[in-house]
Amino acid sequence: MCTENNYASCGFLASRSYSTRQASTFFEMRSQTRKEGGGWWAMQTAGMGSQSVPACCVGAFPILDEIKALEPEALKWRHKSIGELTKEELDTHRDDRFDSTTPERNEAAKAVFNKLRPECHKWFPYTPGFSPGQHMEAFQMQQLEQDRRAFELKLFNMNKKVTTNSNRVMIVLAICAIIFAAAEVYFAVAVINPEHWLFNWLR
Repeated sequence: MCTENNYASCGFLASRSYSTRQASTFFEMRSQTRKEGGGWWAMQTAGMGSQSVPACCVGAFPILDEIKALEPEALKWRHKSIGELTKEELDTHRDDRFDSTTPERNEAAKAVFNKLRPECHKWFPYTPGFSPGQHMEAFQMQQLEQDRRAFELKLFNMNKKVTTNSNRVMIVLAICAIIFAAAEVYFAVAVINPEHWLFNWLR
């Protein structure tokens, strides 16, 4: 696993629609957005988009919480729903409530995207033009291939061990056969010629 893994280079960094947490609402975060920080607007189809937040579509790290922790206190109101805003906050930010992009917010997102995460075992390289779903399919295919290779290696080692044990058994059996053959010759000679030099030598 690469020790320089970060979200900026990961295919699972995505823009998630405000409306729901379902996987179908994760959209590709483009290369420029990854570089500059952002993810507050997701292009769903040509010419159409919606407000969104940066997210990991496999849930490896709470990206939005990390961004919130780095944002200035003056921007915390942006993460509240309309019902959670105070009257003062509503009056103050009435005109810019839907303008999610600010330099401070993008800088916080950029810092989170570029944070090294060598401990992440779900990192998968980003391919421009691929949706989060397509990245997931490629990741799963890679995992299946790795599992197949691991199984084949395990099977090879098992066969090798069985072959080695079989060879040892064959050697033992061959030695036993030689011993039994020698014994048969010995007793045959004893029956035919008890005075054979072999028995005289053994006496």
